[in-house]
Amino acid sequence: MASLNTFNGKLGNRLAAHLLRRGTFNYNIGRINEFAAYTADVAVDKLLGPLSYSLDQPIDPATGQPWINNGTATTTNAGALKNYLRCWALNEMKFDQTINMKMVFFLHKSWVTNANEATSERVYDYLDLISKYTLGNYKTLAKKMTMDNLMLVYLNNTSNTKTAPNENYAREFFELFTIGKGPQIGPGNYTNYTEDDVVTAAKLLTGLRSSTRLTVIDPDTGISTGRLALANHNTEDKTFSAAFQNTKIKGAKVVDDMLRELSDFVEMVFAQKETAKLYVRRLYRYFVSQNISAEIESDIVTPLAAQLMNDNYEVHNTIKMLLTSEHFYDADDSDNKDEILGALIKSPLELYLGSTNYFEMAWPDQATQPAKLYTHLNRLGISVILDNGGMSFLAPYDVAGYSAYYQEPAYDKSWFNANTIISRYKLAEMMQTGKSYLGGSATNVVINLPQFVKNSGHFTDPADVSLLVEELAENMFAEKPDNDRISYFIESLLDGVPAEDWKYEWEAYAQGGSSEEVNIGLKNLMTALMYSEEFQML
Repeated sequence: MASLNTFNGKLGNRLAAHLLRRGTFNYNIGRINEFAAYTADVAVDKLLGPLSYSLDQPIDPATGQPWINNGTATTTNAGALKNYLRCWALNEMKFDQTINMKMVFFLHKSWVTNANEATSERVYDYLDLISKYTLGNYKTLAKKMTMDNLMLVYLNNTSNTKTAPNENYAREFFELFTIGKGPQIGPGNYTNYTEDDVVTAAKLLTGLRSSTRLTVIDPDTGISTGRLALANHNTEDKTFSAAFQNTKIKGAKVVDDMLRELSDFVEMVFAQKETAKLYVRRLYRYFVSQNISAEIESDIVTPLAAQLMNDNYEVHNTIKMLLTSEHFYDADDSDNKDEILGALIKSPLELYLGSTNYFEMAWPDQATQPAKLYTHLNRLGISVILDNGGMSFLAPYDVAGYSAYYQEPAYDKSWFNANTIISRYKLAEMMQTGKSYLGGSATNVVINLPQFVKNSGHFTDPADVSLLVEELAENMFAEKPDNDRISYFIESLLDGVPAEDWKYEWEAYAQGGSSEEVNIGLKNLMTALMYSEEFQML
């Protein structure tokens, strides 16, 4: 039986590493050692952090100043600024030590938009809106997201009028963003909603239009939002199908009542148990496993969905219950191997940020070197690892999002194919050279492995090759490598050189000598570790 009972006792390194890999983009040996001393309850509370999260501002390299919320709309260099924004978002994800940026990406893939569809300001507002509800009320977020300027443009609701209804957003609101279809029970008729419901919802959503930058500000969030155009709104009452208990929503006759009508609609959809279950299943597949068996549906999904509804869609408690559960730590049965820990394939985002953080790779500071930072992240992180790895960052190919999160039965196996595998296996090399394997000039942002090993404080005695490899590899993988794998990694570092020679070379370097010799071995080791099958797993 899968159990939501709280995992008791201190986590230890293995389970602390598991929590940090799944719950953040920011984990390294130091954080793993810190969290190892915590109970699951304390550890998760530290990750959940504040309920209200606010994003920093991206910096324009041309001016050295933020360009978002500066009182004017950007009309020049818009294409470059949009690209800078993607780089900025990646930087925000790297350094966040809480769950918030992990949840920002979760909500992005749940409320899909495409950054290519609008200005950087609208993309920033969309991300800022999400960030304010990562651990908050998902029902409120649904109302706010419906009025988001980027969403209004992306799914065409800004052109949805009473004389020319556009059903695009209404359809995706049901199918992708909230309740889901459920099994089809007839032509245009699904278990959870009907085609007539889509038509009715589209009528209800008429007159919700995108606005010019800074024209309309949401009083609750301070973020620019869409506008209400009563002249384009269908003012009739709207009656939904039996799937929604034939609910009738009174049509707005005055502009101030249009948001009430929207609120009534969202409340109706979120009153359905299947809406809560859809969110819980997505949380489960994001944090735990892609496999939702009948047991998981009964023992995990159903009670968590009930908790979510009981909390009126305040998601904080639901996430905490999941991440503190015996099930999450694979401690709810007699065999605690291979079911949860190491059961997910790292997304390109998780692979890239996790690797750079584990090896404590330094990046240029956004405040002082934005141009250098954005060049590096664009050439290596976004253009190669993410885009070439099957994750067009903040710009998925369709409204369903990134295929690895929804495409049955493959799910995360979709990250591996003939087109994506090269970028994954070239990551270690690019971290060492600062240069894309696709060509072009180097960014001069590289990892200093000897310095990392010498100065990080994580390694007892780097001159002892066996101990060094064991300590470096221990928390990189979901399970501690066996003796044969440790021997392989040792051989990769030594590359035919006797262990005594490594000891001599390291001691010489530690006493102020050249790092050249030890760097060769450490680069070989890093490549072998990151190339391994075990490292590709989360």
